[in-house]
Amino acid sequence: NNKIAVSSGINAEWPLRPGKRFGNKAIAAKGAGGRRTSINTAYKMLTRTEYSLEELQQETKPEGVDPSRLEEYLSEEEFMKVFEMHREEFKSLVKWKQVVLKQRKKLY
Repeated sequence: NNKIAVSSGINAEWPLRPGKRFGNKAIAAKGAGGRRTSINTAYKMLTRTEYSLEELQQETKPEGVDPSRLEEYLSEEEFMKVFEMHREEFKSLVKWKQVVLKQRKKLY
């Protein structure tokens, strides 16, 4: 039989591809740019909490990053350098001012 059946209350079958192995070591996640990466590398990429301004300004955002909150991925030091204010001060601004500042820094 060239199919694998999954029992979860839903009847579903997926065809097996010849040579396809299963298990943590055999399954590779697709990383940024479509490169094959190990599961550990993919996990590190998806759980990363800080990025440089240059990475966040790229048209293609890093995987796992919420594009509506790019400023939150800057380190404290870089945030201060970019916005010339503390994070708390930025968060206390009215929303439209935050949006204008983010647009000026190409964080959208």
